[in-house]
Amino acid sequence: MPHLTDHLKADFDSHYAKKVAFRPFARSDGFPFFEATRHPDFNRNLMWVAPETEKGIFQQVDKLVREHMLGRALILSICQRHTGVWQGLLRIQDYLDGVEIGLYLHPDSWSRGVVVTAGSAFIELIFKNLPDTPMYIRLRPSNARLVRICDVYKFEKVREEKDIHPIEGEVDVHVYRLTKPLWPGYAGLVNF
Repeated sequence: MPHLTDHLKADFDSHYAKKVAFRPFARSDGFPFFEATRHPDFNRNLMWVAPETEKGIFQQVDKLVREHMLGRALILSICQRHTGVWQGLLRIQDYLDGVEIGLYLHPDSWSRGVVVTAGSAFIELIFKNLPDTPMYIRLRPSNARLVRICDVYKFEKVREEKDIHPIEGEVDVHVYRLTKPLWPGYAGLVNF
């Protein structure tokens, strides 16, 4: 995969921000991931049906770990910097002429600044390594919280697509793009 290099993986391993650090997503992260899915708002705008059992979530976890190991995507856990507590999942994969990012945060981290800190840190790291590569986020229009966050980060809505939800069928998805000239930068990233 041309964009998701070992250098990018290593850079995520060697940086942290004020509240968060990144590490490769592990099978043991399935337990807090499953706990997150118990909150109905966690699942509301995702293109999946939340598993009813831990066994079900581990099928998804194994798929994510396999995608990371095969280099099809970069799958990282977002953890509290001081305690190591799992806060969420970051997924980066090739999309169009750039990379698509996806962020799935545990409900315990909502409204605690984690999305701003983690988002700023990973956008800065991606642009540090891939400065000419646009970043994309695909969102359901009903995801008002992330639409607002896209606005704060200077993502621009560039197109609309259809995607298939396993229960709802065909649904609208809006595609947002961020390029480095629009990115104001983030000074809170620390290399260790």
